[in-house]
Amino acid sequence: MKRFFTLTAILVLALFAATASAQLTATSAPVQMKAIVPEYIGLHVANTAAVVFDYSLMSDVSKDQFVQGYSGIMMIAPTAPSWNLVYNLSNRTVTVCAYATDLTPTTGSDIIPATYINGIPLQSTTLGGGGYVFFGQNNAGCGAGPGASTMIDKITGAKSSYKNEPTHMRPEGFSMLQINAHEGTDTVPLPGTYLGTLYIVAQAI
Repeated sequence: MKRFFTLTAILVLALFAATASAQLTATSAPVQMKAIVPEYIGLHVANTAAVVFDYSLMSDVSKDQFVQGYSGIMMIAPTAPSWNLVYNLSNRTVTVCAYATDLTPTTGSDIIPATYINGIPLQSTTLGGGGYVFFGQNNAGCGAGPGASTMIDKITGAKSSYKNEPTHMRPEGFSMLQINAHEGTDTVPLPGTYLGTLYIVAQAI
């Protein structure tokens, strides 16, 4: 009897093993996966406070020279605009240009031309000179826009700002802006408030 039970147990185990090993599978044909990463270029605001050239802060001596038509009396703005450039590109050339419009009075017809404005770009070393740029000059790579333009940065072989820039973004704009409201070749602008605009354009070529 004991032998019968042992034989039965062996047969049951063998049957279970045969059933387990009979598992079936089916595999589909592979389906393609694709990730698309687009090229991108963008500007983030860092400092866009108004740029104010306030000649009322001059000394009386300078004010006297100003109204007599002396040239070379510069006024530096206390703040200069800046942005942060981000990009993810396929080995392109990126140019950054600044555009400034003429400053026109709230009343009257005098203007202060944008070409009287100059400054030091945050990326001035990329332009070779490392110093001042003047609106209306050094703008061969800048597209058409309102006012006068000047190139303030150029990146060759741009790929990833996240990988290539120390802070993952590239500072653009100016460390300093100044204006010569009277260049000595035209009339002295009449008293008043003169308004204009300044902006930058980053372009991947």
